[in-house]
Amino acid sequence: MDDAREKDDGARIDAIAGEIAAERRRQVTRWGRQDHPSIGPAGSEPFGRIADRWKAINDARMETGAHSWDAILLEEVFEALAESDPARRRAELVQLAAVAAAEIEAIDRFGVLRRGPLISPRELAGNLDRFTVIDVRYLMGGPLGGEQHAAGHVAGAAYVDMDRDLADPPGAGGRHPLPEETRFEEAMRRAGVRADRPVVAYDDWQGRGAARAWWLLRFHGHPDVRVLDGGWSAWLADGLPVESGAVHAEPGDFTVSPDKGMPVVEADDVLGVEVLVDARAAERFSGATEPVDPVAGRIPGAVNVPTTANLDEYGRFLPAHRLREAYARVGADASDSVAAYCGSGVTATHDLLAMEVAGIRGALYPGSWSGWITDPDRPIETG
Repeated sequence: MDDAREKDDGARIDAIAGEIAAERRRQVTRWGRQDHPSIGPAGSEPFGRIADRWKAINDARMETGAHSWDAILLEEVFEALAESDPARRRAELVQLAAVAAAEIEAIDRFGVLRRGPLISPRELAGNLDRFTVIDVRYLMGGPLGGEQHAAGHVAGAAYVDMDRDLADPPGAGGRHPLPEETRFEEAMRRAGVRADRPVVAYDDWQGRGAARAWWLLRFHGHPDVRVLDGGWSAWLADGLPVESGAVHAEPGDFTVSPDKGMPVVEADDVLGVEVLVDARAAERFSGATEPVDPVAGRIPGAVNVPTTANLDEYGRFLPAHRLREAYARVGADASDSVAAYCGSGVTATHDLLAMEVAGIRGALYPGSWSGWITDPDRPIETG
């Protein structure tokens, strides 16, 4: 009798775990990544009510070296979700369990409850010893980021210069071409970036500069990079500790991967993108004004989602469902061909980060508008 019951329990566990694993594969196929917890029809909100319970379980598992992607854990996740929200249909619970399992896996790998590519100031402050933090303060025409860093920064954060470390010199590739790979690798190593340690990037530009560092590290193969939501201003607003002076980070071992982790589209193919998002302000998108580049206008067929549409009144990213609504208005949620550009390839990564939070994968056109207009034969639109 006991053998029969055990066999039935095993079959039930395997059946539920199989459903959840299949759903997770479906999510990965649709959204293009494995560890994004905001995907699914209802996000991970029900999982929040049992997060502490699972963190304790996984802390114990980490001590033994056990990995949490197993049938028993998946079945337990499903049962816990069913208990917390019994009115939900089985199919919805399977979808949510797949998202929850991804979060549990993230806890198991890094010891921190992960909420996508963003991290709050308090989450970072409470786990500062588990991250490599880089300061990417930059504002075109604004104060020098290096001086701001010296005056005050998150403890241990090394300074990374936008123009020197995150871009090549201006030219046919625009005002901020992607940096040469060896130089980028060396810059990240100087900043202490390691392949086996998660990275947090922050700025004081509501994430626009930090998103460039996030994108480049992901593009070159780092598996876990996050942006400090709200940046330096949010860190100060929360009253968190500040360090001043130079930072000499222990050299990292980050190595640029030949297998790129983020998609790009180049000038020859950009007109074929189904949903091409222009991240610039509306007046630059329309061509009514152009304060930076010598030609006004936009790439034909582009739609406008300015970076300000990604943020709330406090300069933090909107919730995933709000961001998805914003990009759904331009058709990005329903297309498998999405790309973003801006003036020089920097702030476009802010839109790509917002789309990542929303569960939408988009490519970067690195040259962006400043690269597009270097060829006078390329078409432009205004109005």
